[in-house]
Amino acid sequence: MTFRGQLEANQIKNIWQFFSVCLPLRSFQLTDDQFMSELLDTAFVPGQRWINEAELELGLGTIMSVEHRTVTLVFIATGETRSYAKVGSPLARIRFSGGDTISYNDGQTLLVESVTEEEGLLFYSGTDSQGNHSVVPEGWLDHFLQFNRPTERLFSGQIDHLKWFELRQASWHAYQKLHHSDLRGLTGSRTNLIPHQIYIAHEVAK
Repeated sequence: MTFRGQLEANQIKNIWQFFSVCLPLRSFQLTDDQFMSELLDTAFVPGQRWINEAELELGLGTIMSVEHRTVTLVFIATGETRSYAKVGSPLARIRFSGGDTISYNDGQTLLVESVTEEEGLLFYSGTDSQGNHSVVPEGWLDHFLQFNRPTERLFSGQIDHLKWFELRQASWHAYQKLHHSDLRGLTGSRTNLIPHQIYIAHEVAK
């Protein structure tokens, strides 16, 4: 192999090493299409109750329609209708658990004993304020329901999905690998070897 051919081979090897650091970012090892499909795979169903974490004053929203990449909610508490992208929106699903007390139908309350899901919609079973056993669909939940305190959000399950944590963790691992890469400092450079540089490198390397 000529010196120039060897140099080009080394360049290709170094470039491959660089991309081998940057590309395996996702611990779940998905292709781009699979990754986007997973992000879009949130089960939005008309009738579900969601909140906008960036605007809690809107109250509890109800999904009206679902498109391929967008979802439309109506916030009855404020009379507003909003459309959001499925990916990256500040929406969080409201899901209560056994032992929680929920309000519905203009001030009535229910002590939740169990939760079932049918076709994407939640149904809460428990004891109401009159001591009777009742089943409350999530569509009956109080429209003015808000989660302002951190404990309320934590115990009601208003936390990020695990896939977002995995993405942030993978990004930090990639940053750490890139920071310690032998090629650090060459990233993003727009350079190209010209013949006289190759000749000088060859003469110096003799």
